[in-house]
Amino acid sequence: MDIRITEGRDFHENDFKRETPIFIFNETARKKYNLEIGESVGNGSIVGFCEDFNFRPLHEQIDPMALILKTEDSKNIPLLNEMYVKVNDENRDATIRNIEKMLLTYSPGAVSFFNIEPMDKWVGNLYTKEKNMGSLIFLISLLSIIISIVGVFGLILFETRYRRKEISVRRIMGASTNDILWMFNKKYMWITVVCFIIASPVANYIFSNWQENFAYNSSINPMLYFSSFLIVLLITVFTISIQIYLAVIKNPVKSLGDN
Repeated sequence: MDIRITEGRDFHENDFKRETPIFIFNETARKKYNLEIGESVGNGSIVGFCEDFNFRPLHEQIDPMALILKTEDSKNIPLLNEMYVKVNDENRDATIRNIEKMLLTYSPGAVSFFNIEPMDKWVGNLYTKEKNMGSLIFLISLLSIIISIVGVFGLILFETRYRRKEISVRRIMGASTNDILWMFNKKYMWITVVCFIIASPVANYIFSNWQENFAYNSSINPMLYFSSFLIVLLITVFTISIQIYLAVIKNPVKSLGDN
């Protein structure tokens, strides 16, 4: 399963012939119980330690764990009701059919109760709630951006029509296109900055509360906030600049003659 051994050794094929079972503990168990290589556990011994891994939802923390090799003579270790098989993705369907045939060979009545399911699908089902929430947040965010763009477009359209004569006078007096674009954009850029300053702590608070549902938390990279700010700022500036540019390139004499 590509579980990395941190100290000691992995299981070997010859270990099946041992009279006593052997164990590989994860690092969490090693630290919690101060375990060492060669230490006896019950009627078995420790041969190695492996890195921590989580096969349960991340809402739960990683607990001490032991991987046990059931040998021919270790009758006291109960049979497990789950089996994990690493397969080649290219031949997954054929491999699953072969596994079914093998299980039926050893236990003809097993067809009524065993179920073969890809582990990636099983893990994905554990986070259905999070995936649905993520999709909902994405749709709400996208809808909010669209509504904001429409609002900015409508506001700037009204302002350009209201100030079209001012724009024409500035053009006649020698103001450049860039000067007029900056005059309009800087107002909305400041509004975007203020909204960012208010929204960032709120978003961080919501994210922190959401992370409390998980056993392990991570901090948000500040670049994520900065990137979001730049994206919103660029969309705002682009929306404003297009409308203002259309007003600027219009003949100023004609604009002054309009009522």
